[in-house]
Amino acid sequence: MLGDSKREPRVEPRIVSQTELVDRVKAILQGKGLTLYQCSQMTRSLYGRSSPYFVPHNLYYDLGIGTFSPRLQQLFVLSKITGHNFNDWLRVFGFNPEDIARLQVLLPSKRTSLLDSSLGDAECWIPWLRNRPGNLRPPAIAPIGRLLELAPSRRILSVARRQKSNFVYVKIGLEDALAFPDLLPGSIVRG
Repeated sequence: MLGDSKREPRVEPRIVSQTELVDRVKAILQGKGLTLYQCSQMTRSLYGRSSPYFVPHNLYYDLGIGTFSPRLQQLFVLSKITGHNFNDWLRVFGFNPEDIARLQVLLPSKRTSLLDSSLGDAECWIPWLRNRPGNLRPPAIAPIGRLLELAPSRRILSVARRQKSNFVYVKIGLEDALAFPDLLPGSIVRG
């Protein structure tokens, strides 16, 4: 995203064939010693058949013909039943969990909101920035392009190890002008 203002970030599922998807789900359940019928019965007894958490016994068929896409609640319960990470279940169905944080940043909001910085995969590579040479005393307000430049990418894990304290990130809301003119609506602040 940085440095390429022409490219619009897009949030789209990775396309997976129906057969591949069915095979993946079967393999995950079999790896835990479970059948789809057992999962369906577990969700029925825990949540009821009309619950959004209910996993149907004909899930393989519905996935195979491409008429069904699971709800987040169903992926959540599959995560709990199998012991696999929720983010991994999102990836099985072609979604990148990092898109959630990207959407938080891209979508406008009326009020200042807390951004979830815990969604990243610790092993993935991220773009990194460094101070531009010669910026000894930066002005109070300046475009970020004058202060920083792109550096080689890093793994999230390597950055997290260096941090001695956790940071909180917030996005200033469109109707929150408390810090104007220092912070404009849409600004992202680390505290």
